[in-house]
Amino acid sequence: KNMFDNSLIIITADHGEAFGEHGLMLHGVMLYEDNIHVPLLIKYPFAEKRKKIVDEPVSLTGLAPTILSYAKIPVLKTMQGSPFYDLASQKIIAQNFRDPSWGRREELKRFDQDLISLIEGDFKIIKSTGGKNQLYNIKTDPQEQNNLIGKNPQAATRLLTTLENY
Repeated sequence: KNMFDNSLIIITADHGEAFGEHGLMLHGVMLYEDNIHVPLLIKYPFAEKRKKIVDEPVSLTGLAPTILSYAKIPVLKTMQGSPFYDLASQKIIAQNFRDPSWGRREELKRFDQDLISLIEGDFKIIKSTGGKNQLYNIKTDPQEQNNLIGKNPQAATRLLTTLENY
């Protein structure tokens, strides 16, 4: 009867915005947390008594499998992502592909690269085709100001290997 009580409602965003962090404005050129960390709110139907805050990051690729699974619709094996209740199998990966015009404009040449990032535990790696990889401890450095790529080669190698195998 009550549509709100019986509805699964999800609120999220496709990207964040940079407001001067890392010398950047707007979005779409880098994979820092200000651009890829977005809110995700899920209201389950009233019959569900799930009331909790989950601090674990999830990938939005898990959104469709979560909805399908909740609706008891089979999730295709070819579909990316896994339901949010299956956090152990999730890979938190983001990608950004260069715009062909960036290499032709002097003020945008620093963005003329493809990027892929992976979050695993406290660490996040940003791998660049431009050759300047970055590693951050996003728990102790959430603004990603202290690049640890040369200071923690074990974590960098582990995350880069995970990306290569992915």
